Amino acid sequence: MNINKFFLSVFLTVASATAAYAAPHIGFMMPSGGTQGSTVDIIIGGQGFWNVNQACITGQGVTVESVQFVRGLPHPDGKQRRYINQILRLYHQKKPNTVKKPESTEGWRMHPFYDRVYDLTPCERDIMYRFLFVPQNSLQASPAISGRAIVKLKIAKDAPVGLREFRLIGRDGSLSNPLKFFVSNVPEVRENFFAYPGFPYPEQTFTVPSAINGQITPGETDRYKFNAKKNEVITFQLYGRFFNPFIGDGVPGHFQPVLEVCDAGKKVLAYADDNFFDPDPVLTFTAPEDGVYTLNVRDALYRGRLDFVYRINVFNGKQPAPNAAAPVIGKVPFKDMGSLLITSPVDHPVILGRVLTKAAGNNCPIKLEKGQEVVLEVFARRLGLPPDAVIKVFDDNGKLLAHNDDIERPKFGVILHNTADPMLVFKAPESGTYTINVSDVAQACGKEYKYFLRIDRKRKRFALYTAPSTLRLSANTANKISITAERFDQFNGEIKLKIVSPRGYRFLGADTIPANCSQADFTITGEYKKDRPIEELVIEGSAGKFKTRVIPGDEAMQAFAYTHINPAASFPVRVAGKGGLMEFQNIKNSKVVLPDGKPVTLTAKLVSGYIPPNVEIRLELLNKPDWVKVVSAPASKTRVIQYKEKIKVKAKGKKQNKGKAQYRTVTRSRVEAVPVKITLQADKNSAGKASNAVFQASWIVTSKPDKRGRVRKYPQRIILPAIQLQGGKN
Repeated sequence: MNINKFFLSVFLTVASATAAYAAPHIGFMMPSGGTQGSTVDIIIGGQGFWNVNQACITGQGVTVESVQFVRGLPHPDGKQRRYINQILRLYHQKKPNTVKKPESTEGWRMHPFYDRVYDLTPCERDIMYRFLFVPQNSLQASPAISGRAIVKLKIAKDAPVGLREFRLIGRDGSLSNPLKFFVSNVPEVRENFFAYPGFPYPEQTFTVPSAINGQITPGETDRYKFNAKKNEVITFQLYGRFFNPFIGDGVPGHFQPVLEVCDAGKKVLAYADDNFFDPDPVLTFTAPEDGVYTLNVRDALYRGRLDFVYRINVFNGKQPAPNAAAPVIGKVPFKDMGSLLITSPVDHPVILGRVLTKAAGNNCPIKLEKGQEVVLEVFARRLGLPPDAVIKVFDDNGKLLAHNDDIERPKFGVILHNTADPMLVFKAPESGTYTINVSDVAQACGKEYKYFLRIDRKRKRFALYTAPSTLRLSANTANKISITAERFDQFNGEIKLKIVSPRGYRFLGADTIPANCSQADFTITGEYKKDRPIEELVIEGSAGKFKTRVIPGDEAMQAFAYTHINPAASFPVRVAGKGGLMEFQNIKNSKVVLPDGKPVTLTAKLVSGYIPPNVEIRLELLNKPDWVKVVSAPASKTRVIQYKEKIKVKAKGKKQNKGKAQYRTVTRSRVEAVPVKITLQADKNSAGKASNAVFQASWIVTSKPDKRGRVRKYPQRIILPAIQLQGGKN
């Protein structure tokens, strides 16, 4: 067998097990919603769209009709530009296209849009006009939203109303980050498409109720006219930052929309630039008289970008006060006390529903025995409720014993001040009655300032997060995934993980977050299916009787500085190919003990798949724990070995030889599965420490010289199943 031919056909399959794929990334969708029974054409901005050919959306009743990747437009020269403009003027004058294409088009730039200028769709025309007629400022350009795609969605008449998640899909099986899309049952208004120069925009109007979709470009103010009767109450609820909570290449790192209502004389009658702590404003307007009014939408700083997309729900009446369901924690009972004055000590554990009606806050007495610990925790901001709470604990004499304003949390979620909910564990110095005071830091109060106070014992509680919110896996190999644990109530024990669904997916190697760890790496795999279905991945973590699911999300940078995780409602996974598997030898239960100061050598071998001959393989420890050092990681070189094998052949010749087995000896070649080693050593005093570790085996494949004698080098790798490193005494 020719080993080189075999290598060419097989090595890519093995290496692809953990190859880095540039999944498409969505930056904006315009419009961001559609009504039941309609077909919506959507312009999508982002990057990495060259590989896109499909899309998916959660929920029932919405179908992806088509996905069109829009190749970047080239700049036409003067002659070609004049030709394009002649056709466009005829189009906007509603005249037939009588412009003939010149016989000589040498030097003309090629693009599908330029070949059918007169017949472009509205979305295609909008993309081309913004490219040709908006001055390009390289300092303001954002590569993150430079790509374009056009998607057509068909919404059924009985499609459930509500929020969906939309994703693009690449030909290689990779999925994009999700972006939110609304299905409504009211008329939808789309901001005017970009107008051809010299032809004015038509007046934009809407009725009540409706949903308005638009986007703010630099220095722009969008204006919409509407009719209102005297004393008619209309609420405008804007979603802007909601769609794109964090922007990496802009300050302050998000859209800051403003709503204004003006009368016919352009006098501002109502204004809103937020909704309590939320930068997305809600404006309630009462019409002083019958007439035509104008709704203005802009950025607070008059900035603008194509990803400053907004959606405004318009309805009669006032916006309901912020509300949320009480948190469920074990079997802790809930009592809704509202603004009632509590004078007698309350029984606990308990979760109290309260409303801040005084600047001084609410008091709640409790009885504690000497040395008794109690967990005091407020739930407000994380539930979308206004209070920025502070907890204070006083003794019988009014002496302040403990207080907490904020508690450090991972930057998971879309709330800017996500540390606002206080929590403390209080230990009673003496038996007696203590007073818990909860107030707002700014002494804000009112019927809207609802919160929940938990008075409880310590429990095994935690939340689990992972990013990205989608996985593209290879079968028969290890695929790396990182999971972060947010621990509550000072719980520091182990957290056991398991994949609940779909069937065929499992952890390879370690499946536990070690004690005292807030982040751990794991490896998983799944079964390959010919149709490569997109399935919903559910991972569950448990400690004792407490169980919770892993929440998926996607990394997003804010203002060049802070990295957040935007949570997603779905966790799609797809096994798009197959790979090889390399494992460590003689390791039990995926755990390795590293005695203080004593080197430990780990040996790995290829179990399945293929690595080409004559390459040097090295092991590398990814995300190395700070208490572990790599002593050595020597390279191992693969080589071709030849061996002889007897094979059965058909009998030939005389009849008497028929039916008798005949053999001949052949020489075969194979690549030797050489062992690869890495030596680790723990720091002194590492006993009791534990961390998950993921290793990768890497090598470089060099191509044959091309006609010019050039060779190319292709880095390849295989991820090994995760193991847990534990520090031990020597």
